[in-house]
Amino acid sequence: MSYDFFSMNTICENAVLHHRLFYCVSELFRVPGNHKRPQLSRPAQLLHELGMPSSLSGYRFLEFAMIMLAEQPHLLKNLDRGLYPMIAEKFNSTKERVEKNIRCAIERAWLRGNPTLIREIFGYSVNPDQGRPSNAEFLCAVCDYLNR
Repeated sequence: MSYDFFSMNTICENAVLHHRLFYCVSELFRVPGNHKRPQLSRPAQLLHELGMPSSLSGYRFLEFAMIMLAEQPHLLKNLDRGLYPMIAEKFNSTKERVEKNIRCAIERAWLRGNPTLIREIFGYSVNPDQGRPSNAEFLCAVCDYLNR
């Protein structure tokens, strides 16, 4: 078997050079003492503790919604005309997708999340026969919990 352009030796040398270059560049831009994970916001921390995966779009939408509701609680009265369009604009989406992704994220946390914290936040309203809370009920409960 012959190699037209590269020998195995050349390929290995190139890989070593690329690795060294990457290491030098990463060291050049490294901030001293910045080895910690970024601090989560209180809403993000609560969603994480509830067991909601941060990979879901609904997670980001809920985090933003909780921050907006802390600043403007009146948005909770009409999600379809107030909060969802704001989230959709921020994340370049539609209000229908925002509503659906929030609903799916709540469903995921409700089914697979931390039952102790869910009971603490929602109290005795947690009924397995009833299913998950609505988007408005969930947002209201978690915002109240954060304000305690």
